[in-house]
Amino acid sequence: MPPKYILTYFYFRAKGENIRQLLQLAGVEFEDRRIQWEQWPHIKKEMPFAQMPVLECEEGQLAQSKAIGRFLTRKYGFAGSNDWEAARIDALVDQFEDFFQEIRPFYRTYNKIIEGDLDNVYETIVQPARDKHLPLFSKFLDENPSGFLVGSKLSWIDTQLADHLYTFMNYSKGDYTAQYPQLAAFKERIHATPRLREWIKDRPKTVI
Repeated sequence: MPPKYILTYFYFRAKGENIRQLLQLAGVEFEDRRIQWEQWPHIKKEMPFAQMPVLECEEGQLAQSKAIGRFLTRKYGFAGSNDWEAARIDALVDQFEDFFQEIRPFYRTYNKIIEGDLDNVYETIVQPARDKHLPLFSKFLDENPSGFLVGSKLSWIDTQLADHLYTFMNYSKGDYTAQYPQLAAFKERIHATPRLREWIKDRPKTVI
């Protein structure tokens, strides 16, 4: 049988990884279609909005990472236990998107879309954004004894934040969370989830 889903995204993690992890956590078969930079101009016209990620399923093609995330989380139970939890999770997902947009130059520099020194971008852009945004997420952990950001079970903002921490803890050799030990422990706890642990062990190793 063909896979239930086909996810098309670049070879790295970034905007595609949370979707991959949600599919892995749901235990559904999917084709992880990873595109190299040189392939992208040739397939761009196949994408609904000429961008990725794109999820293909029996209903058709779905674009935009947040739309895909909401589709999968509602379908497989990673959007909280009630409407209020779902709304708070959505608020954190939107807040994380603000964070991502502020540090996007790091990703664009790494991929050589723009010129620059990556270490300098990390110091002048990523670190200030970190100190602006990570305390906001820490506050949610402080207020929730379950160990998750919202509610009493894993949600898609947990996986999204944990992968972000993984990226920059590795890049900085741990320094990224030196002032945020609670978030370092949170990342370890989320990535200890059995299906995630196996996925992380076996997935292609990329910086971003």
